[in-house]
Amino acid sequence: MFLSILFSSLLGLSPGGPSDSIPFSQPVSGGGMLLGAQVSLIDPQAFKLGFGPAVGYYRFRDINDRLTFQIEFQAKLVSGYHISALFEDNVVNPAGLSVSNASFNLRSLLFFEMPVLLKFRQNRTARHQYFAGFRPSMNALTSYPGGNTSISVSNNAFPSDFSQLSLRDAVRPFDLGIIAGWSYAFSRRLSFDVRYTQGLFDLTADNFFKSNANTFNTDLQVSLRASF
Repeated sequence: MFLSILFSSLLGLSPGGPSDSIPFSQPVSGGGMLLGAQVSLIDPQAFKLGFGPAVGYYRFRDINDRLTFQIEFQAKLVSGYHISALFEDNVVNPAGLSVSNASFNLRSLLFFEMPVLLKFRQNRTARHQYFAGFRPSMNALTSYPGGNTSISVSNNAFPSDFSQLSLRDAVRPFDLGIIAGWSYAFSRRLSFDVRYTQGLFDLTADNFFKSNANTFNTDLQVSLRASF
């Protein structure tokens, strides 16, 4: 019974039908929560995809009957990366062999994003909106940034020390992307959003992973949005 009342409220319906007979009209300003999922292109060369959730909060305000400014704060988790780096150094001496090595593996990233959008609709009663904008983001590792390191010293012949290397140094901490998308309002309180975001910068350092392959924060995202 509670869920029925909740969804009826979000859709602008009463249990017996429409809550009013006036034409649908978009609110002038407001905010709400979003919950969605995204498919990220984690390897453009092999067209490898990664999946993950997205959650956040957004605010919007009309500029006029056709244009709306919107800013969002969201977090998303992207899993499925298989990017590795291996460092080795060997020193041969008369008494034996000194060896050091370190291995690093990048498997997932957490993104804190702030999309800034300009939305267009035909008029205030239109349920469809088209939008474009840009998306700054902060990029974080989901696991300890150190690697698996070891060193074996023979006859005081010291190989390179890789213990100071960190995976954090190999991942770009900030990123920027461009967004294009479409949304549909089921009611004044509930809407559906689909968007494509193209990341502009390589997230991984080529000299660390010894690879020229690019890794972008690029994804296709869908979400349900409930406004207050």
